[in-house]
Amino acid sequence: MTRTKSSQPLEEVVALGDEGYSNAIEAIMGAIGDHVRSIDAWNTVIERLGEPAVGADSNITKRRNEHLESVANAKETEMLNTIHGEVTKRPPGFGRCRLPKVA
Repeated sequence: MTRTKSSQPLEEVVALGDEGYSNAIEAIMGAIGDHVRSIDAWNTVIERLGEPAVGADSNITKRRNEHLESVANAKETEMLNTIHGEVTKRPPGFGRCRLPKVA
């Protein structure tokens, strides 16, 4: 796509085709699943470590903080969910072109 006016922003278009599109959606769903499982595992460890206590072992406190930070940093899952939602809400037939029949 060429710009006709300098005020128009550049657009990036990725044409994946049907197989590429399916593979991309599958990869996003796999990454979301991995993140969800990791968050569940981190939360399980946090529960086992218990609530912070005064005078608690510093290793336990350090480990709890590391897992809490990992859960907090898992914002990538939200980003992947957003991308997945946007690309799967496309109108029927969007992105697919039909070639004219040759007589």
